[in-house]
Amino acid sequence: MKIPPPFCALVLLAPAFACSRPAANGLLCSDASGCPAGFQCYATSAMEKRCYDRPLPACSPDALRCEDFEGALAGWTIVNYHQSTVQLDTTRAHSGVQSLHAAVLPHDPAAPPPENISQAQVTQTLSIAPDIFMRFFLYQPAIFPSIVEIAALLGNEGDYLGASLWLNSGRLSVDAPYNIADQITPDALSRPGNRLLPENRWICLEWQVHVGNPGEMRVWVNDEEQTELYLAADTTLVAPASGAGTVVTAGLGFFTDQHVDFSSFDVWLDDIAVSPQRLHCN
Repeated sequence: MKIPPPFCALVLLAPAFACSRPAANGLLCSDASGCPAGFQCYATSAMEKRCYDRPLPACSPDALRCEDFEGALAGWTIVNYHQSTVQLDTTRAHSGVQSLHAAVLPHDPAAPPPENISQAQVTQTLSIAPDIFMRFFLYQPAIFPSIVEIAALLGNEGDYLGASLWLNSGRLSVDAPYNIADQITPDALSRPGNRLLPENRWICLEWQVHVGNPGEMRVWVNDEEQTELYLAADTTLVAPASGAGTVVTAGLGFFTDQHVDFSSFDVWLDDIAVSPQRLHCN
C-alpha cells in the first residue's frame, strides 16, 4: 500500500523544523462516517478501507478497486498462454517501486491453438453499477506491430463476450461486446483511434463503459477525451444483469490472437482504479 506523504507544517522549534501526520491517517473504516471530520474512507491496494486526510495516489473515495501493485497480487487471477508472463517487478513504476509487467515470447504463426494465442493478463471479478470507469497507467517501450488487447470488461471470467480496449499498432481502439473479437475494423461495433501513443513514458488511460442498449464507451488519454473513440452500441454482454451490484470481470495486461509473427514484447501497467465515476489521472 502506498501511503500519502506526511502533512508537513512549518513549526518553529529550537532550532529545527518538524513534520507531522494527523493521527487518524490509516484508521480502518467502512465508509466516511467512520472517519474524523476532514477525512475520507479510501480503498487501498490491500483490499482494505482506511481513513486519510487526502486521496491516496491513484485512488479516489468512490473507487471500487485501487491497485498500486506494491504488494502481492492478492485477489487477482493470473492468465498466461504461450509462455507469457505477468508478474510484479521493479524495472519501472509509475509510483512507488513496483508495477505489473506483462511479457510474451516471440510468436510462431504456424503454431496450433492454443499456442497461437499470446496472453499475459490479470483478472478480477467486481460488483459495480452500470457506469464502469477503469483508469490505469501504461508504459510501452516499443510499438507493438499488430493488434493487442490491454483491458477488458467481461460478463463472465473466461468469456470473450465483453467490451475491450486495444492497441492497434500503437493507436487505441475500442470494441463493443460481440463473440470472440479477433480483429479491429471500423464498423458499428468498434472504433479505431488516430493518436499514436508515445513510447518510453507513462501514459494515463481512462476507459468508460456504460452498460445498456444503447450503451456507450469513452476513452481519455492523459485526461483528454479521444472523441473519435466514442462508441454507442449494445454493451449488455458486459454484464447482462445490469444495475447496482452488476458483476463483471476486469482484465488488464496483454492478449493477442493475431496470426502474425512478432518478436518478444512487453508492457508495464500501474495504479489501476475501477469506479462508478470518473477517476482522472491525478
